[in-house]
Amino acid sequence: MANIILNPVFTGEGRIFINPQGYGGGTKFNYHSSMKIDGLDKSLGDIEPVYLPDPNNYDEFVEVGSIKGAASRVTSTLSGKLPINTYSGLELLADRGCAFNLQVHYGRCTRPDDFATFESAIIIKEARLTSYNLSTLVASNPSERALIDETAGLNAKSFYRVFNQNFLEVTPNLTGRALKVIHADLQGCSELCSAYRDGNKIWIALVDTTLLGLSVTKDGGLTWSQNTASGSITFAATHNDALLAVGGSYLFWSTTNGIDTTDVYATDLADVINVGSGTAIPLFTATTFRVKDYVVTEAYIYVVGCDVDGASGKVYRIDKSTLTLDVIFDDIDGVTSIDALDDNVVIIGTYTGQYWISEVSGFFAYGDEIGPDPITHIKMHDDVHWIATTDSDVYVTNDAGVTWTMTYRIALDGENALVTWYDNLVGYMIYGAHIFRTIDSGTTWKKIYSNGAGDVSLSISISPYNPNLFMAVYNSTPTVSETIKGFV
Repeated sequence: MANIILNPVFTGEGRIFINPQGYGGGTKFNYHSSMKIDGLDKSLGDIEPVYLPDPNNYDEFVEVGSIKGAASRVTSTLSGKLPINTYSGLELLADRGCAFNLQVHYGRCTRPDDFATFESAIIIKEARLTSYNLSTLVASNPSERALIDETAGLNAKSFYRVFNQNFLEVTPNLTGRALKVIHADLQGCSELCSAYRDGNKIWIALVDTTLLGLSVTKDGGLTWSQNTASGSITFAATHNDALLAVGGSYLFWSTTNGIDTTDVYATDLADVINVGSGTAIPLFTATTFRVKDYVVTEAYIYVVGCDVDGASGKVYRIDKSTLTLDVIFDDIDGVTSIDALDDNVVIIGTYTGQYWISEVSGFFAYGDEIGPDPITHIKMHDDVHWIATTDSDVYVTNDAGVTWTMTYRIALDGENALVTWYDNLVGYMIYGAHIFRTIDSGTTWKKIYSNGAGDVSLSISISPYNPNLFMAVYNSTPTVSETIKGFV
């Protein structure tokens, strides 16, 4: 692991931050101390081959598959020293016996409690202590005050690492303007998963050329190919709102002709990735409607939007398997954002700063008002912990909307704050040409990329398999966009 400078001796220690309320409860990570963490061990499960008689050779067998055993939980050990007059946060967790989240940050720092600055960070989720020990008081040298040796064994559900990103400009189409770029998540499409095992390299872009098109890259953005499935569909040249989502075996996308008429289509995902000539299947046409947001659940694609003035909001629900359509919310307030925990538990945000919640798909109840500004994005991490962005602020609630706390004021040129999430801790926000990262659910943000002022953010999408890999798009002029890739 990387080393950190500590006045000024190199050690194998990192800065330990603890979220004592654990998964789903609270977002604040508190600085604990500098500690060493041993190797993180995780068994991936045994592989048991499955054999059947060979139909072509008597008394011989062929391997037809395999059964993977259950993966174990992560185990490791923490060790460090405490001043004699300090009550340890780990000691408290040992007394409580509850699950918690833990982060180990490495890199040169001047303030140990600077949460957002690091060269790399290990994020450990849903950890529990399996042992805890405070040793006899010791002193490292005669002039040093006595310290307590602290050691703890832990058992956790999962872990991953976050790094400082590098950035690369990519070109989904040499002559067009990218409107949306998404990761082509291949889960649920077995034939595509077999053909493209490295799903992190496959991204799809909705591109405004002379005619609207779909571009695909299979090498992580180095080269792009134009798909002909949408070659006869036009697009308003200066329009920014669009839909692009993978749902099952289909790619769902939309275009807005003129000012306020939106057409939504589905195209076979395999045709798009294979750069074929599949047919764009029209799903519905909506007048006085601009797509603002969408969410994909197990069974549905939910699409929300409103007219140009922020009124006449609707929520459309598309069945992913049958492509049937329902309108499940129709209100005078413009619907600007949506998220879901499952097929039924859905939250929507509106142009007036209010949000509505459904516990049974299609039946929404009024929640509350977060603030006077339009909600540009809203995210439910679990039943009680939600994040919302407006034109100028980021809000967090840990009590299902009873109270909201403004955690970040954007206060930059540009518009349309958009957020993408890897999980309930790590997320990215684009605002204009500025990109921010959080690793504590939106409580703390750090700007990691900036390029100009007055630009309009269009899209940001993250790989579901790598918290460091994302693509983002913003307008540099009304008809020209820039697409960047963040990676390590």
